[in-house]
Amino acid sequence: MKRPSLPSLLPLLPALAAVLLYFLIFFRFSVDIPFGDDYAVLSYVLNATNPSVPAKLPLLFSLHNEHRIVTLRLAALASYAILHRLDFVLIALLGNLGLLGLAWLLTQGPHPRGLPPPDLPPKWMGAAAWMPVACLLFQPQHREILNWAMCAFTNVYVILLSFLSLYFLARAKSGLSFAAAISLAVLAAFTNGNGIFVVFVGAIVLLLGRQFRRLGVWLSCGTITLGLYFWGYVKNPAHPDILPFLAASPLKAANYFFAVLGSFADFGQKSHAVPIGAGLLLFLAALLALWKLRDRHVLLFSWIAFLLLSFGANALTRAPMGLEMAFMSRYKLLSILLVVLLYLSALALARRKRTTALAGSMFAVLFCAFSFVLNYHFVRDNKVVLSMNLIEWNARKADLPYPNQQQAESILRLASVRHIYRPPAGLNIRRSTFPFGGIDGGQDAVIAGQDEIQVTGWALDDGGRPSIIVRRERAPGDPPTAFRSDGRIYVGKASFRNGSIPGGQREFYGFLGLDRMIWEFRAGAEQLGPRGKAGAIRLSFLARDDIGQETLLGTRVVLFPPQESSALPELRLD
Repeated sequence: MKRPSLPSLLPLLPALAAVLLYFLIFFRFSVDIPFGDDYAVLSYVLNATNPSVPAKLPLLFSLHNEHRIVTLRLAALASYAILHRLDFVLIALLGNLGLLGLAWLLTQGPHPRGLPPPDLPPKWMGAAAWMPVACLLFQPQHREILNWAMCAFTNVYVILLSFLSLYFLARAKSGLSFAAAISLAVLAAFTNGNGIFVVFVGAIVLLLGRQFRRLGVWLSCGTITLGLYFWGYVKNPAHPDILPFLAASPLKAANYFFAVLGSFADFGQKSHAVPIGAGLLLFLAALLALWKLRDRHVLLFSWIAFLLLSFGANALTRAPMGLEMAFMSRYKLLSILLVVLLYLSALALARRKRTTALAGSMFAVLFCAFSFVLNYHFVRDNKVVLSMNLIEWNARKADLPYPNQQQAESILRLASVRHIYRPPAGLNIRRSTFPFGGIDGGQDAVIAGQDEIQVTGWALDDGGRPSIIVRRERAPGDPPTAFRSDGRIYVGKASFRNGSIPGGQREFYGFLGLDRMIWEFRAGAEQLGPRGKAGAIRLSFLARDDIGQETLLGTRVVLFPPQESSALPELRLD
């Protein structure tokens, strides 16, 4: 084969520049701080490394929303096994490296048998032809994939594994290639929800190739995969129902479908008409490409069909949440990929291939440059926002970026204690040194006697068992020297006893004192102060660690009837 000349390689320079700039921005602005569903990954590693959780395999295959994220969980465990900690930058890097594999695969796809068909350009004229693939993939419009660990891994590898499976299936001359296609399809299904569509698209590929014997094996393995995927499947109750929405608002569902299809054309403009219009044009072009490619280029046909099914599933499950959901940056990777596949289809079918390649190259370079200019500050600010959020959370001025705050704080605190997660230098989780716990509900805090109350709860600390300090409000009869600067007066201490809260051994594995985390406070009316014999008193229960840091666990208002009343005192939660 004739070696490529330097001028023939010049078109690769924009592609190389795009890839280098993309990863330069990644390393400059990625930060090892969990965001969103990253907390679910961190929680999995906490449980998977907990000896008191015996069911490790069901935990690995358990649902996350509507997905089985097995491959991501295995990658997280590998990170922990190698580095002895979970590194979210490493997980995000693995996800973005998958784009390199995807770019290589897309350039090989139109000639699956290893030799370009006669209607494709020569190998090294492909330097200009394939350059748009890299320029369109390696740009920050899909910025959530650029620096969000879970999003990067699942959204990239479900496409890479699915496309690889169809690649081996389309060129499967040997049983080994066919076995690789089946294995990759199973991995795709257990990477992200839309991976299950490989089963259906692969069946079409085998039908078009009239490989009926392999079709039976493929459908058998696919049925088992789908059965395992949907075994114990439970819809996320936070997500709206699909069928009532479709029946009530079919036009909104259609608008969402075309919007997510053409989301590559969304650059923050107020009107959604442009991406919806672009989506409609892409949909028509995709249907035309499917018709033209069904006999000539089965692989490109299968990839486009897979993307259309993914768009349809996204519209069905996310359209009830509103049209704005269609423009989430992580979904724009699918839209960009459809543009890439339609370009490759045009290149394979066009008579004037050089003209097609030139037009595609010009569009890709301009789109890539515009995307870097427009999205650079979003990527840059993400690092600042996450870092400042952790600082403000430490100072109790902000919530963690996760819907369930109590769960997120528990995950982050426990991961820090067990050294599974360590934040970047200078961003230590100082709140993890604070003791924490709770007070039992009002029904559990019973009255021990007419003149005595009983309050119970639990507390833990990363440095050992904390002390439980009880203080009350000031009362008119208190001397000025009795109260502190915060206006509260010391009442006493609670005592710890043997026992653990339900699930405490599992949830807080790694903390000291798990077998003796229950505390109990008893006090008589005289001990509570001047209003203890008749009236109300507010008690504050605080956990204090060995260096004097305190956390308010909660308060209780104790109501005491007059002494002449025979009624028992009442304890209630304020």
